Amino acid sequence: MLLPVFERRKGLRGRLSIQTNPQWYRDSDRLLKQALYFHGLAPNMQVKLPVTKAGIKAIEEATYQGVNINATVSFTVPQSITVAEAVERGLNRREKEGKPVADMTPVCTIMIGRLDDWMQLLFNGSDIEVKERMQNPVDKEIVDTLYEKFPDFRKAYDVDGMTVDEFDGYGATVRTLRAFIGSYHDFVALIRDVMIPNPDVK
Repeated sequence: MLLPVFERRKGLRGRLSIQTNPQWYRDSDRLLKQALYFHGLAPNMQVKLPVTKAGIKAIEEATYQGVNINATVSFTVPQSITVAEAVERGLNRREKEGKPVADMTPVCTIMIGRLDDWMQLLFNGSDIEVKERMQNPVDKEIVDTLYEKFPDFRKAYDVDGMTVDEFDGYGATVRTLRAFIGSYHDFVALIRDVMIPNPDVK
């Protein structure tokens, strides 16, 4: 259904995002292999790769190999910058070899709602109240207080707040990966129960 839009807009619109298996978030080789497979399904695929240590490696290599990536499980400034640098390295490698890049549209999805959920959990019980965050700019005073009191806020806010090695252990990352992996296993269990109904349940 999206392919005509993709063709009419010369690859700049009409892409379909598809998620790599979240349980492989520590295995760049498996992520890359699945990304290449998904990329080959149709010309308008946008492959979601997690912004974990292994995911960054896969993002660079997949970009180099012509995969349009959608960096996911991304919540912070350092993660976004690291994605941009990995994509840039991949695109530069392609260009040096004369491979096309003009039709590539890599993106980084910043999951601000999940970061917000994580911060709210940390703020619980504190004297900080941040209301209507999405509609109105937050007062500098509040940002300064958050910065002073919450190390995870600093990690998300500062350009150099985390290293790539720290991405996998960041609270919002852990919560999201657990949810994604849990959903994957729930889906597999559902398929199992449809294909092989449990004889002990009537």
